[in-house]
Amino acid sequence: MPQAMKEKFYFYISHLANQVRRISHGPVQDNLVEDHRINRDVARKLIGDWPKGQDFLTLLDRISDEEMSRRTQNFRNGFSHQITPGIHVGMTRFVTRSIFKNQEDLDVIFGDQSRMPQELRRPPMNPGEKRIIYVFGGQEALKLDDVVAVLVEQIQRIHECYDMFKEYVWFYEDQFYGDERKTI
Repeated sequence: MPQAMKEKFYFYISHLANQVRRISHGPVQDNLVEDHRINRDVARKLIGDWPKGQDFLTLLDRISDEEMSRRTQNFRNGFSHQITPGIHVGMTRFVTRSIFKNQEDLDVIFGDQSRMPQELRRPPMNPGEKRIIYVFGGQEALKLDDVVAVLVEQIQRIHECYDMFKEYVWFYEDQFYGDERKTI
């Protein structure tokens, strides 16, 4: 899954930067967080010596991003924590729960209530209030071709990150060994 690859890159760059820091600064205290806590913020702090570090993180941000979630109906997160939409066949989510944090979003769903009888109208939301609405319906299955297209894009983005990761390794190799060694 793309998100797993993204997390692996955070892990790799954090450990490489930590090892380089320990080699280049002599015996320093190893203050790298536990492996399960390594994330984008940890990697961002450690990647600072590399001139292309922010470019690399920007590439990583494109993996398993909001666009992918939208186009796959957040399948990855749903697979782990909810009932996922079907792929190619089936219907799921016959009842969905939505949280509204402002009146404008709620009005999109319920429209103009001015012609409704007073007892059926929803009272306006107060600032800071949230409304929880259950909606009945269903979610059609994702089209297999659409899912494949999204995953192919994600694979291409992962390859871009891997190519840049090689530059990251070479950056530190050049600092220690010169240009004659390229391990990847």
